[in-house]
Amino acid sequence: MLVLAVAVLTVASVLIVSVASKLRSAEAYRRFRDGVAELGAVPARSAGITAVAAIAGETATLGLVAVPVTAAAGLLAAGVVFTVFAVVLARAVTRGAATGCHCFGATTETVAVRHVVRTGFLALLAFAGGAVGVTAPAPDPWTAAPATVAAVAVAALVVATVVYLDEIVWLFGRPTR
Repeated sequence: MLVLAVAVLTVASVLIVSVASKLRSAEAYRRFRDGVAELGAVPARSAGITAVAAIAGETATLGLVAVPVTAAAGLLAAGVVFTVFAVVLARAVTRGAATGCHCFGATTETVAVRHVVRTGFLALLAFAGGAVGVTAPAPDPWTAAPATVAAVAVAALVVATVVYLDEIVWLFGRPTR
């Protein structure tokens, strides 16, 4: 059940940061919408509706993940959402798109393989958590204090790594001269 708790905490936190970063201001939303167009997955004229659909999908998925009765279904839905995002990012990387990921707000970093791997990892975690939630008996993971502490610690580390991946790469990358 630790996998389920880590998956729920991680996916919910990532979705909260993702949605909040896109909706924190009109400018943030505009940058996300423009980023959707620049990724090239849809015609530019469809970028606005696609951006709205992406945010709505993330928000609906978050709602499912956050409710214990629907958490497993929410994780499976999140796995699908993250898989779609990973495919879009992979296509953009393959085409050499000169735009950022915009997953967690505006960025100057061009979409790269690390963004595809990050999003693919989130999909795998969501699918694993959803599978555990569907197949395992449903004891409440929150009643076991040690498991809860471990799940929160692991999820916090994963969320920080996922959200700040570009900064971590920059920090530990080779200095440019």
